[in-house]
Amino acid sequence: MELETISAALNQNAGAYVEFLIKSLAGIALVGTLSMALVQAFKGIPFLPFREKFFQQRTEKFLRDLSKDNSWHEIEEVIYRYGAGSKKAFYKQSLEEIAQGMVAAKNIALARPSKAELTNFLRFFEDVGRPKYNSEECSLVTALLELIAISEPSHEQKENIKSINSYLSLMIGGYIDGFKVTVNQRWTFWQQFAAIVLSVCFVLMWVPIEEPLFQLIYGILGGMLAPFVHDLIKKLKPLI
Repeated sequence: MELETISAALNQNAGAYVEFLIKSLAGIALVGTLSMALVQAFKGIPFLPFREKFFQQRTEKFLRDLSKDNSWHEIEEVIYRYGAGSKKAFYKQSLEEIAQGMVAAKNIALARPSKAELTNFLRFFEDVGRPKYNSEECSLVTALLELIAISEPSHEQKENIKSINSYLSLMIGGYIDGFKVTVNQRWTFWQQFAAIVLSVCFVLMWVPIEEPLFQLIYGILGGMLAPFVHDLIKKLKPLI
């Protein structure tokens, strides 16, 4: 009889715990969804261009850190011109599209290296490491310009042009990939941070939990879960 009583009590408590856990997870998911929705809404407000300003600041820092002088301003203009047509259009794009715009500028520069602004673009990135062509005291860009100026290049000279183009393309592409990864990490971090702050505020204002510490934990968990809920909703939306 006592065993049956204990078993019934355990089953009742287990059921209560499971119900509490489900309600808690649902509440955390709801808070996280609301906070991430608010973050996304703020990103889309025209007169509060958080995203555009953030990408601009990170792009300028990327170029400024690579530059040995103030020449990065000129390179920035080249990227705007060949990457999107204008500065405003460039930063209206997603991070992936911004990186693709940089790659487009790189490809155009390699296709037309003799144009002054594109020559400077190639020299800018080359000067970061100053690689040399063969054993001569000559930069890769200078060697490339000399080779393409030959009216009838030999087979070896053509191969050298291909080799230099490939090297410069990989080198500049590596810097662009590094930029994209770094900015994506920063952007994700600040979105996550904003979601956590908003989640904590929602919990403190609307969730009736007596212990402030539990409210804080509840809000932090909601903010941490927010990106996953947001991605899940995006994936499920086409199926609904």
